[in-house]
Amino acid sequence: MIEITGVSKSYNRGTIKAVDGVSLTIQDGEIFGFLGPNGAGKTTLIKIIRES
Repeated sequence: MIEITGVSKSYNRGTIKAVDGVSLTIQDGEIFGFLGPNGAGKTTLIKIIRES
């Protein structure tokens, strides 16, 4: 299981929010994807999950 709560990430000394207050739970065996436009924070969120 992967669980994150209230994850935020900003750049440029806090002036640009890449991810703001994201919470999610992915159960074992679940298939999950991130969809959104360019610059929405998908890659940033995946990096945060991978590093934790």
